[in-house]
Amino acid sequence: METVATVNVGALSVWYQLTHREDYKRIVPVMYSILSHMKQNMAAMIAAREMFDYYIKDKAMTLRTILKSFTPEIAEKLYTDPLYGLGK
Repeated sequence: METVATVNVGALSVWYQLTHREDYKRIVPVMYSILSHMKQNMAAMIAAREMFDYYIKDKAMTLRTILKSFTPEIAEKLYTDPLYGLGK
């Protein structure tokens, strides 16, 4: 059986770019990626924050909406837990 050696072009390209390109040329694509990700998720983040503020504003609302599938005793424990409770 004959063995054939090949070059991993992708890894070689990454290595070359990391060792020969200036910092600002490596940073620009990363910053663009971060900015693009933030733009895509901004509306969802704002909506989630507003919903959280609306549903967690008082104990009665939280027990009626978020914790409604639990029994009243468990819902009370979940709301008033000193470490993980929603009523902190």
